[in-house]
Amino acid sequence: MKKQLSTLLAAALTAAVAGTANATLTTIGTASYQGVSYNLIWDNDGPNGSTVWLDYSNSTNLWVDQVSWASGLGNVLTNINTSGYSVNWTDSNWRLPTSVDDLTNSGCGFNIATSEFGHLYYTELGNKGYYDTSGNYQPGWGLVNDGPFQHLQSTSYWSGTEASGIPNYAWYFDTYFGFQYVDGEDVGHEASPLLPGMAVRSGQVSEAAPVPEPSTLLLLSVGFLGLARWRLHKRGR
Repeated sequence: MKKQLSTLLAAALTAAVAGTANATLTTIGTASYQGVSYNLIWDNDGPNGSTVWLDYSNSTNLWVDQVSWASGLGNVLTNINTSGYSVNWTDSNWRLPTSVDDLTNSGCGFNIATSEFGHLYYTELGNKGYYDTSGNYQPGWGLVNDGPFQHLQSTSYWSGTEASGIPNYAWYFDTYFGFQYVDGEDVGHEASPLLPGMAVRSGQVSEAAPVPEPSTLLLLSVGFLGLARWRLHKRGR
C-alpha cells in the first residue's frame, strides 16, 4: 500500500512539473507601446542565445530609422509585466534582429537559419522557403505558421546588420518567401526600400516555481490523505 501511494505521489509531481515545461517559444508577459499591449515572446535558443521578441511590427521606414526606433524602445515601453518569469537583460537596449554577414550561399538565399529572423522562421516556427535545399519549388511555403505571434507579417523585415564591403547596404529577411539578402539603406540607392522592423533583446529568462493546477492539487491531496490513513491504521495494530 505504501509503495502504491508513493508511486501515485511521484506520478502526480511529475505531471505537475511536466505541465509547466517550456516550449522553445514562450510568451512570458506583455509590454505597452503607444497605449497598446503587446506580447513578449521568449526564444530560449536563438543564434545569439536567449532572446525576447516584442510582438509588434513597426511601420515601414528606412533602415537607419528602424535601427533608431528599436534602440529607443527602452525609453517608451511601459507596463512591462513578466509575472511568473524573471528576466536578466544582457543587452542594454532593444535592437533589430541580427544576420550573419555572409554573401555566399551559406549566408544568403533560402533555408538559411543562421540569422535571428531565419532561425525564428525556419527552426522555431517550422516554415518552408519557396525553394527547398536542392533548389526545387516546394508546396506549403511561406509564413504558414506564426506560433504565438499575433503581429508577425508576411513581408520583408530589416535586420540590424550592415553588409560588409557594400557601403550603405544592410541585411533583411523576407518572411513571405523565406529569403534573406541585402538592400540599400536609404533613398540614395536604386531600390530605396521602406521596410518594417521588429525588435528583440537578449536576456536570460528563468521561470518561477510552478503552481500546480487544481486537478493536480486534488490528486496530491488524495495521495497524502491515503498515506495518512495508512499510517494511522498501521499504528492502531
